[in-house]
Amino acid sequence: MRQSVLRYTFLILLTLLLAACSGKFDTGEKVWIDLPGKSLARDGYAVGQVIEYKDDLVHVQVIELRADNGHELLPVMRIGQVYVPARSLSPYAEGKRRFEEKQRAVRLLDKLDSADADEARKALSEVSRIADKYDLDELRRYVALYQLRNRYLAKPMPLEKRLAGVPDFIEELEKLLRANRRAYDYLVDWSMMRYRSMFVDVARRLGFALNLANRRPGAPDLFEQALVRVVRDIQDMIDRAGNDKDPMRAARRVKRIDKAERALMTLLSRNGKAMGGEETLDALLEQKGIDRRQRLAMRVKQMILSRIDFQRIKTRDQAQQAWRDARAQGRKAGKLLGVPVFTKDDEKRYFTGPLEERERRAKERARREEERAWRRVMGRHSVARYKALRQYLKRYPNGRHAARARKMLKVMTQARKKRTRLRKQREQTMLRILTSGKTYQGKAEYKGQMLDFRIRFSRYSRKTGNVAGVMTWPSRKGASNRIEGRFDRDKRQLVFRETKEIASGDWHTGDEYRFTLSGNRLVGTHRYKRFLLINKTGKAWIAVH
Repeated sequence: MRQSVLRYTFLILLTLLLAACSGKFDTGEKVWIDLPGKSLARDGYAVGQVIEYKDDLVHVQVIELRADNGHELLPVMRIGQVYVPARSLSPYAEGKRRFEEKQRAVRLLDKLDSADADEARKALSEVSRIADKYDLDELRRYVALYQLRNRYLAKPMPLEKRLAGVPDFIEELEKLLRANRRAYDYLVDWSMMRYRSMFVDVARRLGFALNLANRRPGAPDLFEQALVRVVRDIQDMIDRAGNDKDPMRAARRVKRIDKAERALMTLLSRNGKAMGGEETLDALLEQKGIDRRQRLAMRVKQMILSRIDFQRIKTRDQAQQAWRDARAQGRKAGKLLGVPVFTKDDEKRYFTGPLEERERRAKERARREEERAWRRVMGRHSVARYKALRQYLKRYPNGRHAARARKMLKVMTQARKKRTRLRKQREQTMLRILTSGKTYQGKAEYKGQMLDFRIRFSRYSRKTGNVAGVMTWPSRKGASNRIEGRFDRDKRQLVFRETKEIASGDWHTGDEYRFTLSGNRLVGTHRYKRFLLINKTGKAWIAVH
């Protein structure tokens, strides 16, 4: 009983939805039952076998079923045996041919965008034939939209021409939508959901609340799906035109972009009715236009700045000239956009400011390098410091420590001159001693006693520094020995040794003497043998005044 009630419950729905068809069928005959979907692409069907007639109803056994899982008639057909109005049945061959032709039209429409011009023309002709044959408004509207899009927005057209054709396309599309309120409602509902976040964000920045329509769009048919694709294409075209790699080219298009966006948003919002009124739409579009122009102005600025070699700007005059050139280029874009590209602060931000910062950093690097150089100078010992000071002053003549370096260098130069003068005097004194032939008195320590001796230098070689002479010891029974040695001019040291006995006495040969000039005496050491293998060193000096 419950199953019977369920069958008759869906009977009314089947009567309203199934395509009208009339005819008398024999018992056991195979029949076709159309199951219309939300769009032609989602249509289904059932194949049944007639069991019996009961008044205007036909008892049918379902033997084949094809429909989307979400189809509203699917549960009814799955029962297996249903009562169907006789006018809703079609002969199997006729119904199958009708269904296949409609699906063929759907496939042809799917391939339109990828077909060439000749194939597209043939496909449209075939789709129009099928639409007229079966009176399918869904296909007629789709064909009309496709032809309208090709007239104004065909891809082979340049972007500028397609952009300029958007307002005319929207005007023609609005005429088409007036005859199909359901499709227009779907498009508005879809658009309010698609652009909700953008509208809300702009409205929040403007400081007012939006009253957007908040209806979820239903399942679209082929025409409504095509409408959404066209809107997406127009929006993508607007975005692409505004985000061109060349911002100057985008700036030249900005007025056309504004017109195209206004025409599109006016259609999608029913002239602002879907968001609270025309004034709200005007405010949102005006703010969007301002945002677009400001973004483009920033991109133009970045492009102009990227073409400038700031590393070649070394002086303030060069920086100011580069700023004037950049500002002149920015003014051209500013006239197109209606907003300034460069502001007064940009001169300091991008031109003079960075130059001053580079100069400051360069000065700081030079200061740190100078400090390191000065620390290296002060770390040198006295001999190397003189040379380091001269190098410092040569590199930093106006440095922070230049005055101190000059003062130190002056003191060191005077000291060097004094040492040079004393060295020359000592050298001349030594040369006089070694070449005068005079006999000089001296004393040498020997076994704790200071013994007198006389010495005379008889030969001196300036080239080799070799010296020779005679050394006499009066206190040692007049012993006299030959001496031989060398005068080291670099060390200013006289070294000689008693080598050969000249007059015998109480003395020996082999002792070594080392003298340097100190005041009016040669002061040094006397090295002798105390025992056979033990050497002793005592003091010695020679008076040379």
